[in-house]
Amino acid sequence: MRKIAVAVDFMADKPQNVIEGANEATCYSFEEEIIVVGPESIGPQLKHGAKLKEAKDWIEMGEEIEAVRAKPEASINIACRMLQDRAQALVSAGKSKAIVAAAI
Repeated sequence: MRKIAVAVDFMADKPQNVIEGANEATCYSFEEEIIVVGPESIGPQLKHGAKLKEAKDWIEMGEEIEAVRAKPEASINIACRMLQDRAQALVSAGKSKAIVAAAI
């Protein structure tokens, strides 16, 4: 049985909560592969098999929606692209407008 891959956008109001959630999800679930999309520096904080897909940019909560198109390598854009070939689901606690814009 193939695991469901979940792309998790690291950027949020409280990014430490994203790390803790990813670690907890991989600790208690064997049916999902958790892939956190964020800066390389968080790699050592991921535990229990959570993986990292590096993103060198992100959309700040205060940024205008145009930032989604101006930053093609932002974490939410990378996470959305992962839905084309690697992930079957995406989770983000980032700016709602940015999530919708990136998904289009």
